[in-house]
Amino acid sequence: MSVLQSLRAFARYRTHACYRWAAVMGDGALLCEPCTIANYRQVFRNTRDGMTGRPDNRDWQCIGLTNSGEHEGPAESCAHCDRVLFESTEDGHDEA
Repeated sequence: MSVLQSLRAFARYRTHACYRWAAVMGDGALLCEPCTIANYRQVFRNTRDGMTGRPDNRDWQCIGLTNSGEHEGPAESCAHCDRVLFESTEDGHDEA
C-alpha cells in the first residue's frame, strides 16, 4: 500500500485493528487521527508533492503510519494538539 493510500485509509478510520494509530510526518513528529483529518488537505498535498521531490513543507508530509503495537520506548504525543498517543513502555528500572 502506498503512503497516499495509507493516509486515505487512516483519514477514513480504516486502519485500526484494535490499535491506536498515528501519522508519521517528514520531520519525525506524530499526528493523531483528529489532527490529520482536520489538516487533511495540507497533509495530502505535501505528501503527494514530497513523492515528486518538491514538498512545500516537510513538516506536513506523511511518510507512513505507526501504531501502539509497534511502539516501544517513551510516551509519544501528537505534535499538533499534544494528545497522548502511546503510553511509555519503559518500566523505569535501571539495569545494573
